[in-house]
Order: sequence, then structure tokens, then C-alpha cells
Amino acid sequence: MKRFFALLLTMLMLLASCGPAVVDDTTVSATDIPTQNEPTETDEPSVTDEPVATAPVETEPPVPVERFDHKIDVKADTYVLNKNGSTSYLDTNFGTETEIHVKSNAGSLTRYGFLKFDISSLKGDNDFTAIELEIVLSTRQKDAAAPFAVIEVYGADVKWGEDTVTFNAQPDVFSRIATNDQIGGDSGFVATFAITDYVRKALAAGQSEIALYLKEATPGVPLHVRFWTKESDKTAPKLAVYYGTKTDDAKYEGQTMTKDIEISQKGLDTILGWETVETVKIPVIEDTYVEGSTESANKNFGSSDVIENKAIASNGSKSTYRISLFKFDISDIAKDDFSAVHLAFNVFDMEQPSKHRVLNVYSCDPNSWKENEVTFNTMCEKEWLVTSASIVGNGLKIIDITDHVKEAKKYGDKEIAFMLEGESTSMYRTRIDSREKVGGVAPYLSISYGDASFTTKIQYKGENPWDVAMDAVNTWLKRWEEIKAHGRNDAQLI
Repeated sequence: MKRFFALLLTMLMLLASCGPAVVDDTTVSATDIPTQNEPTETDEPSVTDEPVATAPVETEPPVPVERFDHKIDVKADTYVLNKNGSTSYLDTNFGTETEIHVKSNAGSLTRYGFLKFDISSLKGDNDFTAIELEIVLSTRQKDAAAPFAVIEVYGADVKWGEDTVTFNAQPDVFSRIATNDQIGGDSGFVATFAITDYVRKALAAGQSEIALYLKEATPGVPLHVRFWTKESDKTAPKLAVYYGTKTDDAKYEGQTMTKDIEISQKGLDTILGWETVETVKIPVIEDTYVEGSTESANKNFGSSDVIENKAIASNGSKSTYRISLFKFDISDIAKDDFSAVHLAFNVFDMEQPSKHRVLNVYSCDPNSWKENEVTFNTMCEKEWLVTSASIVGNGLKIIDITDHVKEAKKYGDKEIAFMLEGESTSMYRTRIDSREKVGGVAPYLSISYGDASFTTKIQYKGENPWDVAMDAVNTWLKRWEEIKAHGRNDAQLI
């Protein structure tokens, strides 16, 4: 019980030090943020030390504060290009260009943008309320079928140089952070992307820099979009850091204002003496691939110990086109009872392993195909794009599909299935262990339970700091009982 009372004492000291503040309802979600020494996608994901519990303190409503900001200039900005697989472009660096080019064109002239920012000035700064990426439009290809271009922002590894990065030597790309589907203006239009949570998590992980990956994703009509770089005489990419609240957005109306106190998961576990995270693996129940060549379009590969994948040729030829299929039983996963789900598979033979390739993960109907019957001509139809992942090299690949599984459980699905299709910009064969391979690593789902991404916001409006502390502890005791319900009988409260 000493640690129990230590928690109360710690929280009381925190409560006593808090002053008036504006409500901050920001919730940090689980996103892959690489630390300087974190393994790449070829390794198992690790759980980071997340801020997970909050206890508010009642204060008087503050005087409305005008929102103000400062800007962080971009440290590095460039793009990479694949022109029909031409090595003269795959290995070309564009670090001195005055524009960032982005376009996702199946077949030719695919371009991705990269940005890097130094965020060390924000370390220890807990007062900012929002951070937005600002990039200024130079020119935009226009098409009557697509009045607005869509740009997606992903996290990326910081290990790249503006004067060395190329398409063949680009950094690892992580989960999507933000999307702007209203890029419709002319030159000078400022496109903004909310990346607050991503920056907060990077700071919590000890990062001094962040890197961002820009991808054009206009549905049906690839559009060539250009943004100014710091090498131009225009406005370069920036991070806009906001503090306070806009007066016209503030709605005080006499309600209680609160200030959050964050307690790290690791610190709380140490005090309470129990473990809150466990991972369960769900093996694939069916896996195979199909091939589009004339000779193999009606052939079944269900008994193969290899799952192959290769993008369709840039000229549309299906002679070596191979799509991977996975099926999983998720009936034992309780609805909303998990914190994260990742699709995992082992690549043992990658053609040109030093070169990146993009895999698109699509949902498909699990009831529309069987492992020992499906062929290219009878395979399931794509339902929607779950996510995209850039991979390189052999080893275990981990892809976050948490939101998709949550949706599936929401609608009562018992099984889910995926199609993995390579983008034609990276036409290299990838060979994956199937469940039939002796000594291999069969595909599986990694289900995380516990507090890897658990956040509690206690709604308390009393006046007694002791009650606030007790509310926080009681919330965590309730969470502990939920963990026990998972069968974690080894969890002990000291």
C-alpha cells in the first residue's frame, strides 16, 4: 500500500501546483513515432511510454485569450521521382529544387515529397494547443473531373538528407497523419494539415526532429501538385504553433475550467505494481496468392508454402501480376476491447531488397473466396483501401490496421480478409511465408490489450484536491479490473 499512497501524494503535489488554464481536450492516439534508436518496420512494434491518465483541477474561468502563434521553418524539403523505372531518375536527388512535386501516377512520373523540421525548441513546452503544417501552393494541375486535389501527410523516418535522398534511397514511411482534400486554389494557396498529436508523441518519445511524407491521393484522377520550397523566393513550408484560444471560438458560459495533469503509464504501473499491456497473436486461417498471366489466371496456389506479390506492369501487362490474399477469424476479439491491431507477415525473398516498394492493403469479402479454390479470375473484389505501407528488405513487416478491425467489430463481422497489391511504381517481386511453410513465420494479427493507447479524462468539478486524487486512483483501479477480465491473473495490486 505504500506505493498506493505514494500515488496520492504525487497527485496532490501536482494539484497544488496548478493554476488557471484553458480546457485542453486533446487526446493523443497511438501512432507509429520512431525514436532515434527505434527499430524499423522489420521489427516487432514496442509500446512507448504514453501519457494516459488525466485529472483536472477546478479553477475560475480565465479571461479569453487571443490565439497567437510562432512559426518553425522547414529544415529540409525535397521530393523523389520515379519515371517509368528509369535509373536516371530513381537515383536522382532534387534537394536544390525550388518546388516540391507530388503526384501518384500509376505507370509514370510518380513523385513523393519529404519535409523535415527541428522541434527541439518545443521540448518542455506543454502550453501549445495546436500545430499545423503549412505548405504554399505553386501550381496545381486542373481537371474537370477533380475540382480539388487531395494531399496526404504521413510520418517518416528522419534518417535522410536533403542533398542525398532519392527514390531508391528514401526513408521508411509510417502511418498517415492528416489529409487535406480541398487543395483547389491557385498559386499562393496555403494548404494546412493538423499534426498536433504527431508532434506531441514525437516530443514524448524524445525526438528532436520530425519528418513528413507528402502523397497526392486524388481519387480517380492523379493530379500534379507543386509546393514552394525554402530554396525559392516564396513562402517555404512551416510548422505553425498555436497557443491560447481564439476569442470568437471560446464558449465560457460560466462552466468550470480545468487543467490536465498527465501521469505516465510507466510511472503509474510502477506505483500500482501491475502490468497493463498484453499482446495476443491470431494466426491466419487462409492465405494464398493469384497470378494474372494467361497461363495462370485460372490456377489455384492455395497449397503453396509461398505467398507471392508483384505489381502490375506499367504498360498494363498482367504476365507477372500477383496479388496476395489473407483471411483471419476475429470472432474471439471482444468489441472495443483492444488498443491496437497490426497485420504481420514475414518477407523472406525480396527482389532488389534495398529498393522500396509500396503495398496497398485492401479489404475484401472473406466469404467470396477459399484458399484451395480462388484464382485470379475468381478472386474477391476490392472493397476499400485500408492503408498503404512502404517496405524495404527482408524480415517481419508490421502494418497498423486498428481502425479497420474496430469497424469490422462494430458491424459484427466474424472474419476479415485482405488483398495486398503492389503499386506499379515499384515492380519488384516480394515472397512471403505462408502458413503452409514448415519453419516459416505464418501471417498473423497482433492484438494489443491494455493501455498502450489508453487515455482517461476524468470529469470532476469538486473542490477538494483529495477527492480529485481519489477519482484518478479509482479510475485506474477500474481499469485494472478490466485487465483482470482479460485473464491476466498474474496482475497484482501492491
